[in-house]
Amino acid sequence: MAKPKGQPPEGLSEWLENELRDTKARLHKVEGELEQALKHSWSLETEIRKIHEAMTVSGSAVGQLSSMREELRQVRDQVSKAQDRQAAIAVENSRLLRETEFGRSVRFGELPLAAGRAAALYDEPAKLRGEAVEGEGGILPTLRGIIEGAQREVILISPYFIPSARGLEVLGSLAQRGVRVRVLTNSLASTDPVPLAHAGYARYRGRLLARGVELHERRPGAARLRNARPGLSSGATLHAKAVVVDRKLLLVGSMNLDPRSRLSNTEVAVLVESEALAAELATLFDEASSLEQAFHVELAERANENAPLVWLGRERGEQVRYEDEPLTGWWRRMLSRLLGALAPEELL
Repeated sequence: MAKPKGQPPEGLSEWLENELRDTKARLHKVEGELEQALKHSWSLETEIRKIHEAMTVSGSAVGQLSSMREELRQVRDQVSKAQDRQAAIAVENSRLLRETEFGRSVRFGELPLAAGRAAALYDEPAKLRGEAVEGEGGILPTLRGIIEGAQREVILISPYFIPSARGLEVLGSLAQRGVRVRVLTNSLASTDPVPLAHAGYARYRGRLLARGVELHERRPGAARLRNARPGLSSGATLHAKAVVVDRKLLLVGSMNLDPRSRLSNTEVAVLVESEALAAELATLFDEASSLEQAFHVELAERANENAPLVWLGRERGEQVRYEDEPLTGWWRRMLSRLLGALAPEELL
């Protein structure tokens, strides 16, 4: 029996519905894959942007590295030139030393020698990092020990002398129990152009003198005086750093008796047990601290640490008395007092 005209074949509608359903499912899957592809694309774009930024920074770092390499090369050149200059200076100094009377005596074996026990002392680098333990090793504990053990005499020679409150106590205690304590340092006239260390020393002068410590300040140009033996200074200023205890022990080294050597510098020294050498250095001190070569500092009123200071010297064979820092102008005296009032001691 024939189907009515205009009706679809049997089963066609069901087939079309299945095809439509499958097509929609495939479209939905394609949409999901497209969405994932877009997300991945955005992620790739972000990564590409980061890589580009990293490459830009890397390029800048490469430029900085090249600049640093050039600076390092220049520093190495400067160090090399400085080493060459130091070597040339050392050669010249050796030549000059050989031409002196002392140098000739050493070369020809004419220099009298004295035997004695000696020990090398030095500060550890840990001192600069603040890791050194107070009282362990180093120069200062050894120096403090031999000074505190003095029985008769302590001689201190230091271009920069700032004893600190602890040093004032130690030296004052020695003097009060009968030990003669004598100090030779630079005067305001012979010290550095900017008298920073002298300003720190000046704070202690009255208190040291009131406690019985003897102070001698080097006169500028004393080494050029007639009959002055070379030994503790050269030219206008004092250079030697030494300690003599009871004319038996002597310590000679690079350290000043000041906060910078005590806290900031690594120093070296040699401690010698020799009566002959100690006596010779003490004799040099006696000559260098004479009124012809140094000013003897006193209090105008004995034992009164607040009393004015006076300086005694000798010129043309006659004793002279100064009531202010000798051989200095008002500007230098004012600068020293200003620095003494303002400068922290740990920076001196």
